[in-house]
Amino acid sequence: MQLFVPVSRWKDPEWSHGRATGSSGLSLEEHKERLQLFGECIIDIHEKSYMCLLWEEALNPFYVFQVASIVIWCTEAYYYYSAAIFVISVISIATTLVSTKRTTRKISQMSRYTCPVHVLRNGIWATVDSKTLAPGDIFRLSDAQFTVLPCEAMLLEGDCIVNESMLTGESIPDSKSPITPTQSSIRQIQAIPLNLIIAQ
Repeated sequence: MQLFVPVSRWKDPEWSHGRATGSSGLSLEEHKERLQLFGECIIDIHEKSYMCLLWEEALNPFYVFQVASIVIWCTEAYYYYSAAIFVISVISIATTLVSTKRTTRKISQMSRYTCPVHVLRNGIWATVDSKTLAPGDIFRLSDAQFTVLPCEAMLLEGDCIVNESMLTGESIPDSKSPITPTQSSIRQIQAIPLNLIIAQ
């Protein structure tokens, strides 16, 4: 019998044994299945067009009120005042559109960031693109040539200092310690987000 199971109920079989993941990493078959289930480790944020942003901005209640004001003042023959409101509104919308477009472009570029990662698959270390990471992957940071990692991870061995200011707003880098077998039990692992990537 085939059933649809919510992804939120997914658990790595190794977690029930008190282990974060297998000692040899994921097999190629497991990796393929999890990549199909969770998708690539990348957030693809599409940029909105200027017309879409203009439409959303024009429907803002403030600008609807401005249009109503222009119509009312025109019926009262206050053309110069109406023209002033129109010019100020156009300049305001234009600056907002440019600023919003620039911000969404930066966010879109940041969301598509990828880097090479040394991953353990089938007991063999290989260099792959970070977007192919799947939940349960073990990867090595000791010889990494990058400082930004586009995934969430648990530390299995060693220690590291992580700057999480973009996520938490904390100005001081945080020191991370390895996860213990107790913490990797099935009860506690449920609180960890599903885009989890295991780090070593």
